[in-house]
Amino acid sequence: MVPRETESMSLNGATKQNNQPMTTSQAKNLVEKARLRQIRRQGCLNSEIKPKALKQICELSEKTEAFLATASEKMKLSHRAYHRTLRLARTIADLADSEVIEQQHLAEALNYRALDRLIDQVQSL
Repeated sequence: MVPRETESMSLNGATKQNNQPMTTSQAKNLVEKARLRQIRRQGCLNSEIKPKALKQICELSEKTEAFLATASEKMKLSHRAYHRTLRLARTIADLADSEVIEQQHLAEALNYRALDRLIDQVQSL
């Protein structure tokens, strides 16, 4: 299943120009730029970041850290799920060409987590 275009893929205008949907080549270029940024920053892709390095690479402001902590408690995220969410938020920020992880990036990552849970619940019926 291919997800529809998300906010992270349309934040910097590279994906939608003149209200036209992103082309495959534009999406490919966006992903390639994000991957290159990750390699330059930490020497590996975000999915390969070790838990000990996450805090340094995925540095959060006090506000965004509090937001993630509150959401983690409410959603009852395990440490592993917390780390996966943080890696995903870092990737979303990279796609948005953002040096820092902002609250909107965390919110989008958490929304994917909630969607995964909902899909699991529906499939178990």
